[in-house]
Amino acid sequence: MARLQLALFSLVVFISSSAMAADICVGGPKENWLKPEDFKRIVTELGHKDFVLAFEDNCFEAKIVDAEGNHIEIYMDPVTGEVVKMKNDGKS
Repeated sequence: MARLQLALFSLVVFISSSAMAADICVGGPKENWLKPEDFKRIVTELGHKDFVLAFEDNCFEAKIVDAEGNHIEIYMDPVTGEVVKMKNDGKS
């Protein structure tokens, strides 16, 4: 019984750590990625003018500080340009 519990615990820890390390975006071959100009257009169309474009978690990421001082991160799939996650520090 103890062996079964240990095996199940090990499996849960393995699955949890794998999920935490997973990238947000699936992405694909670099030749299928949109151009940085496409991501700049997407973020601008969302109403943001001042931002820094980076690459994180297999996604293009726009780092923004809005007029109220909130730090916003927008993650976009490199192939489709779809917004897959947004984070806001919630200052206001």
